[in-house]
This record gives sequence, structure tokens and C-alpha cells, in this order.
Amino acid sequence: MPLFEIVIIIAVFITWPMIFIIYHRKKIIPWLSNKFIPDKPIKQDVIKDGFFSDGTPIPFRDNLYPPSKENIQTPPQPEDKKNEG
Repeated sequence: MPLFEIVIIIAVFITWPMIFIIYHRKKIIPWLSNKFIPDKPIKQDVIKDGFFSDGTPIPFRDNLYPPSKENIQTPPQPEDKKNEG
């Protein structure tokens, strides 16, 4: 292979990726930063009486704070009809 063909092949392998990167840089830069920069740790909110620290109510508070066993009422049971006579 002549030297000129090798130079052309190297130029193509450098030029096409550069064109692609320059054209799509607005999408590539956020993707790269999201891919390789570690995420910030999540702020731990303080939960008190079913509300976040900023006063926002927690959705599904009943799942977070289930009623105690003392407050659960059992439905009335039907009486046996056999005993009625």
C-alpha cells in the first residue's frame, strides 16, 4: 500500500469522528458528564409527623406510619343462625 493511501485512511479516521463530535457536542457533553462524573449524594430529609422538613406532606402517609394494633377495629361478626332456634 502506498504511503498516500495510508495518510488518507488516517485522515478519514480522524476527520469523521471530529465532524460527528462537533455536530453532536450539545448532546455528547451532558451525556459524558452524566456518565463519568459521580452523582451528588441525596439530601436526607427529616420526616416528622408525616411531613417533610419544608412542610410538604408525605404521600401515602398511612403506608409510612401504619396504625398501631391497638387502634385497629375488627368488623362485627355475624351471629350464628344455628343458635337462634
